[in-house]
Order: sequence, then structure tokens, then C-alpha cells
Amino acid sequence: MNVVGYTRVSTEEQARDGVSLGAQEDKIHAYAMVKDWILTELIRDAGHSTRSLKRPGMARLLALVEAGEVDVVMVYKLDRPTRSVLDLGKLMELFKRKRVEPGQPAGIPRRHDRHWGADDEPAGLGQPMGTESHRGAHP
Repeated sequence: MNVVGYTRVSTEEQARDGVSLGAQEDKIHAYAMVKDWILTELIRDAGHSTRSLKRPGMARLLALVEAGEVDVVMVYKLDRPTRSVLDLGKLMELFKRKRVEPGQPAGIPRRHDRHWGADDEPAGLGQPMGTESHRGAHP
């Protein structure tokens, strides 16, 4: 199984004071270990905003996915690849078409592993908004 991690920070200040690339990578490595997965590659985008998907690391990730060389993509938080709902939709369509599973770092109780996200993301990505976290919450 080819598992690829993707990390990003927008600014050097965020890299120092926010959730650093190293902290994101530690979380991805820990989850991969729990799942008994081996990361085949860890891709970094340091100092790049999410205004578009045109970033060196994202280009590398998309090339690997398009070539069929990825089975699982892992991110620390849902906003690491993009903050654009439209771009996120494009990524999810590509992943679906190429049969790539988004991997999710530990921290969210869930019924299966077919979503990506992070400790503070309430909904899984393959579900209508909120169904993952609210399923069973109401009769």
C-alpha cells in the first residue's frame, strides 16, 4: 500500500509559532504506525498559502495520484491541502476517480477510515456535512 503524507504551512511565522511542519509530520507518522502503514513519501509545502493548488508539494502529490502511485493520502488537518471548498471538491473527485483513500490522523471517533481530517474536524469527507459526527445523536 502506498501511503503519502502531505503537510503545509502558510508562512515562516506559522512554521515557528503555529502547527509546524514537524508537528504535522509527527501526527501523520503516529497514525500511520497505529494503522501499521508505511509512509512511502512525506510531501511538504513550506510557506505556501492555499489560494490555489499551484504549489510545489501539491503538484507532486497530484502527479503521484494521477499516476496511480498512491493508495492513501494523509493530512494533519482538513485545511492543510486547501481552504477552498471548490478545490477540496476537486481533490475529492480526483481521489474518488483514482481510488485513493484519504487517511485521518488519530483523534476522531469514526465508523471507518475512508475520510481525512484531523483532531478538531467534526465531519468526515465522504459524508454529507455533519453526518459522520452527528449520526445517532438524534433519534
